[in-house]
Amino acid sequence: MVNLARFKPLTIMQKFFFIPLLLCLSLSLHSQSLRFGIGSCAAAGDGNNDDIFQTLEKERLDHFLWLGDNAYYTEKDWKNEESMLAAMQQRHASPLLASFLQSTPQLAIWDDHDFGPNDSDSSFAQAAASAKVFEKTWPDSPTNLATNGDLRWDLRMGSVLFVGLDDRTHRGSKGTQILGKGQLQYLRDLLDIHRDAAWVFIAVGSQVLNEAEVFENYSRFPERETFLSICQDHTGQVIFLTGDRHHGEINQSQRGSLVEITSSPLTSRSHMPSAGELKANVNLIKGTVISTQHYTVIELSEDGLAAEVIFKDAKGMELLVYSLQAQGLE
Repeated sequence: MVNLARFKPLTIMQKFFFIPLLLCLSLSLHSQSLRFGIGSCAAAGDGNNDDIFQTLEKERLDHFLWLGDNAYYTEKDWKNEESMLAAMQQRHASPLLASFLQSTPQLAIWDDHDFGPNDSDSSFAQAAASAKVFEKTWPDSPTNLATNGDLRWDLRMGSVLFVGLDDRTHRGSKGTQILGKGQLQYLRDLLDIHRDAAWVFIAVGSQVLNEAEVFENYSRFPERETFLSICQDHTGQVIFLTGDRHHGEINQSQRGSLVEITSSPLTSRSHMPSAGELKANVNLIKGTVISTQHYTVIELSEDGLAAEVIFKDAKGMELLVYSLQAQGLE
């Protein structure tokens, strides 16, 4: 059972943004185990169907965590802050999505398409304006852009620590940095403070454990080794939550107990990874690739020792169920 007295104290800035979500989570965690959802890549139009949000609303989750590409800017949108905000508000006004956003507490990180152009990085001219739009759009995510200069955040719930990292603001070209020294030190200090956390869920936009050097995976950046080392040193179970790839899968590091759950897409088009990628990714758990639109529910037991990862299609039908233990996979 989660002990609410162990919630991490919030700063004044975090209280301003986060009190509505905190109240909802507090009420739910008194009487049941933690049950939350994840997903990414929610393009509108182009034959995409928002029915999945109606299904998600019926799940009655403790909260939902968006893993980036939560909307898709076009060239006319990323001109300035006003045009980006208008585009995001238009996406969130879609009836089924709007109802889901109102019914369920929401947390979020971003990725390239809700940051700027496809595969955009720190060179994007409107990066600062885009970050302001994110904070206005996702007020329950306890970011502090004014202090940090990026959209990192953390949230402690009982024995569970949630961390949202920003892998767009500081990202350079292949072979350079992706999170930056500041965020890596922040994570190192955070995991030291929360060394007693049994579960640590770290949300980032791009895949971390996939060994194939394709698209925007962390395997293309040498900084990944420092990132993994910091996480590997934590005594609890660290799980990366990622999106981006338009397919779902589960990876586990060959060097330890680190686990990654990729959940993508919600409404965007889906596809299978290539044969070459499947061969190169030695961390992929066989039989876990999901190549259809879906979301994922993660249920932690009341004793905090186990979790179930449940991939579901747009109608709520189970596609895959996987069990996790606090020290690795079952």
